[in-house]
Amino acid sequence: MEPPAIPLEEASDTSSPLLGWAEDRELSARVVAGDRSAFDVLYAEALSIVWRHASRWRRDRRAAEALTAAILASAFRELMALPPGARFAALLLGALAAHRPDGCEAGEEPPHA
Repeated sequence: MEPPAIPLEEASDTSSPLLGWAEDRELSARVVAGDRSAFDVLYAEALSIVWRHASRWRRDRRAAEALTAAILASAFRELMALPPGARFAALLLGALAAHRPDGCEAGEEPPHA
């Protein structure tokens, strides 16, 4: 499934937290079942969160875009491999942690930034 075209400028609004527990589980199950509109919602919610971290971890825009794509792909790939009802937010946090630069704690700038 190709992600929808959402300009990164629209992803800069970080005031919206990732979905609540019930909505996240429902949308995740719908994504696994092939519901494109549910995928679009999860993707849009996740994009702003991932971009915020990737753009801090990688100063170069292209590198930040590539990292954003890798993190989102990892989280969605894992979602598709799990039974319906998996919580996407947990998978996304795991993908963020797996791609976090060495020596960088959650919420911090990388040491070489």
